[in-house]
Amino acid sequence: METITEFKNRRLAAGVAAIQVAGRAGIDRARLSYFENGHAKPTAADLGRINEALDAIIEDRRRLAQLAAEAGISLHGVQL
Repeated sequence: METITEFKNRRLAAGVAAIQVAGRAGIDRARLSYFENGHAKPTAADLGRINEALDAIIEDRRRLAQLAAEAGISLHGVQL
């Protein structure tokens, strides 16, 4: 399982806002911020929910891009 630092780096690299992950993971945005900044230690359950949420968001974006490409729609310049 990823550490919270690895998660944060992956989230930032993917261009996903923390608020999106927090909402999908069912945790408060401030709590996620505390985790990411080392002010609180996430439980294994927290890490699991956070990672599952990020994976789902990334997969949703990938699938949307795939569908757009299949329909001949350019997403160039569109922030997903």
